[in-house]
Amino acid sequence: MLERSFVRMKKLLVFIVLFVIALCTFSFAEDQLDAALKSGKPAIVKLGADWCPPCKAMKPVLKDLSKDLKGKVVVLDLDIEKYQKLSAEYKVTLIPTTLFYDKNGKYVDKVVGGMSKKEIMSKLKGLKLIK
Repeated sequence: MLERSFVRMKKLLVFIVLFVIALCTFSFAEDQLDAALKSGKPAIVKLGADWCPPCKAMKPVLKDLSKDLKGKVVVLDLDIEKYQKLSAEYKVTLIPTTLFYDKNGKYVDKVVGGMSKKEIMSKLKGLKLIK
């Protein structure tokens, strides 16, 4: 009887720990997006998932862009499972989906599907987010 209670308590404790970790991750993720949109710089936000091949292909592109545009544009690579509310708000049905925001944090445009560095740069210039 005592052993059964111990097992139940152990399962409950594991659940609580995992729940707290999930809340902390969600909170950090929301803060990250909020900070990007309040940075005073244009932002590129790619919504995708680790299991998505085109999303994986965009990771090095975003990393290069982040380096090349450091101080000019904020680049975020966000997981749709952590950003379900954002994904629903922008009606994301296919991934990757890339959102573009101006320096005031205002949504400007979205592109569905993978993008190359050249395509993203062209989009940023076309939207007059960079020169």
